[in-house]
Amino acid sequence: MSRPTEVLIVGAGKRVQTAAVPAFHRAKDLYSIRHLVGRESRDETFDGETYPVRALKDLGSSDLEGIGLVFVCVAKESIPSVLKQLAALEPKNASLLIDTPVLRFKHLRHARYLKAFRSASVAEDCSTLPWLDAVRASVAAGDIGEVRSVVFSQSAWAYHGVAMAKTLLGSTRVKSGRRRKHGGEFASRRLVIGGKEALFLEPRDYDNGRIALVGTKGSICDYDLTSQGALRLESIIESGACLGFRVGTHETRMDDAEASLMQGVREGASATALMEAAKPVGFLRLLRALHNGEPGYPLAEGIDDMMIDYHLEKFGHYAANPLTSSRAPLGRWLTGR
Repeated sequence: MSRPTEVLIVGAGKRVQTAAVPAFHRAKDLYSIRHLVGRESRDETFDGETYPVRALKDLGSSDLEGIGLVFVCVAKESIPSVLKQLAALEPKNASLLIDTPVLRFKHLRHARYLKAFRSASVAEDCSTLPWLDAVRASVAAGDIGEVRSVVFSQSAWAYHGVAMAKTLLGSTRVKSGRRRKHGGEFASRRLVIGGKEALFLEPRDYDNGRIALVGTKGSICDYDLTSQGALRLESIIESGACLGFRVGTHETRMDDAEASLMQGVREGASATALMEAAKPVGFLRLLRALHNGEPGYPLAEGIDDMMIDYHLEKFGHYAANPLTSSRAPLGRWLTGR
């Protein structure tokens, strides 16, 4: 049996505490946290274990010897300086897993530091949420016909929403988009993805939000919809623990490690209401995929999600072209790819 991959975690905030470390703990046969680094030295207790958090400024090249995975999860404004410092340590033998949004649009020139690592992928756990299994099984069986659109009613946010839409619609090619403000916090987004459509209603509110995947023969919704061909995406909850999800006759169960991350949930809670609880499971699945040699959520897609969200927020519209797409020559040049 091979030894677990040794891990360096850069960042010690809420996301590391509630998602990353608990996921790493459920994969101790695959990963071992060697260093946890923050802005200053201190002790922190994550998921029942106390770790000495080292100051990033004190990190040296020798600290990366034997490290197989570096996970970076810091404040958006700090990402460029952190990547620059890590790149100076020559981490060519380590893979990088970086949290969303990878970089802010104004920081894209710093993407060149990503090339210092053996490989790089994005910790976009919205692409590996556990309820996606049941939805995919239903779609593959032809229950709703050909998928045409997805509607996120207060159930998706920013670049995470773009990633979820790509995942559910089965395409990464976002052709165009528009965002309209409707007063107060209310706004709507429309994306055209691979000839299909994604609609978003803002603001995000997971407790009351809804998701509907619409096809030519019916739909899959995480709420009751009185419509011909409508199927309910249901959570399977027993004794306060979410064990899996069901769509019609298709039921998918999580393993024990995954289910242990979704404890203390409300009976009858929808997939949207369980979004925050499900993200650590999605993170664990990303870790397993990386360990198996799979690519995880691609760096190009993470940057693309950010660029689309940036244009929608700043200009109210997006159109894929050489100036806006991360796949175009200019985008590849900006990101150093």
